[in-house]
Amino acid sequence: MFWGIIFLVVGLLLVLQHLFQINFPIVKIVFGVCLIYMGVKVIFGSFGIQVNGVNVQKVKTETELVFTDGAFQAQSEGGKINTKFESAFSKSDLDLSGLSNEELAQEFTIDQAFGRIRIKSRPGVAIKANVNTAFGSVVIRGQKLGSFGDIKFQTDNYKSTEPALQLSIDSAFSEVIVD
Repeated sequence: MFWGIIFLVVGLLLVLQHLFQINFPIVKIVFGVCLIYMGVKVIFGSFGIQVNGVNVQKVKTETELVFTDGAFQAQSEGGKINTKFESAFSKSDLDLSGLSNEELAQEFTIDQAFGRIRIKSRPGVAIKANVNTAFGSVVIRGQKLGSFGDIKFQTDNYKSTEPALQLSIDSAFSEVIVD
């Protein structure tokens, strides 16, 4: 219902602006109302997702965090290691420091939105990363990569013939730190 009202108000403001030559700051008004809406939803604890009509406040699994803080660790399940980690509206830590050289051969995917994730890697291991970020911050071993766009990164000690931590990072409105 909220979004329907927003669209109606924007439409009315556009019509009034055109008919009466009144200049409304439509974008600022809509942005402000959306921020107020989200703030009220967070304060009253009803900002969540719905699954089969049931409101879900938090999601916390071995590979996903939503609306809660926590830690991930790459674990082997039946000979296969978890390689995809997702975090939204949360602060999380991901420990990849205990990976064997065989496990490093896989690409690890990290999706982070509206929050922070700190990734711990094994000291001295080379890193190769494909980073896609929008309005966020990505720092790999102290080197800030940027806040917008697609970035391909390799540490100075990266060699394609040697084991390296391979990361695919998608970051939106968030901070990603790789130590």
